[in-house]
Amino acid sequence: MGRGLDHGGIVVNWLLRLSLVLGAAGLVVFDAVSVGVTRIATADDAAAAAAAASVAWSETHRPERAYAAAVERARAHDRTADVPRDTFRIAPDGAVHLVVVRRARTIVVAQVTALQGWALVEADGAATPTS
Repeated sequence: MGRGLDHGGIVVNWLLRLSLVLGAAGLVVFDAVSVGVTRIATADDAAAAAAAASVAWSETHRPERAYAAAVERARAHDRTADVPRDTFRIAPDGAVHLVVVRRARTIVVAQVTALQGWALVEADGAATPTS
């Protein structure tokens, strides 16, 4: 009878360890997928923001309007996205170059100070004016 209880304790202990390992692996996978998806989305948004700025520049020739259009477009999917002012450039030919910065939504990476930089995603965007 005592042996049956020992085996039951071993099984419960093994199941507990297995669930902890799978849970930790799940958190790591979630964070990795979140960062990957954010990188792809940020690259798309950077290209779209540059295109919006290029159109605004072509229509108004006012850099502040072009910058505002870029920021508005970059924040269309994520209100926390940013286009740092010092990364926004309009070339003499009207081409727009910028960087969109966004933080990935993570569980573990957001809590560990040494890893927080991994969640910060930057993507370059460029667009040439359309005729």
